Amino acid sequence: APRASGTLASHYAPRATLRLMPAAALRSALEVLPTDALPKRGGSRLAVYSRSVSPPLRLTARRMPDDPAAAAHELFSVLRELDDEGVQLIWVEEPPGGPAWEGVRDRLQRAAAP
Repeated sequence: APRASGTLASHYAPRATLRLMPAAALRSALEVLPTDALPKRGGSRLAVYSRSVSPPLRLTARRMPDDPAAAAHELFSVLRELDDEGVQLIWVEEPPGGPAWEGVRDRLQRAAAP
């Protein structure tokens, strides 16, 4: 058994199912989302955490910071907050490529692991 949680395939995962998606796929998925899937008011079963994709206003959403250090700092608190709101599915925009975003990307992949 691993001694450190960071060595596990998934050391933190929200209760909600997390799907990591490229920005284009996230945008396309939101475009085909049936309007009856959106809440009339109040909470939503679906949440979006994204840097560049603007979800419909009635959808629960959080904006991912453009700065990788800020995104890393807030990531788990945002996921816990969405869990506390009762969402069942979180669509997350994949962070940009490159070494600056590697830690955020790794955390998100682990959070999305089954």
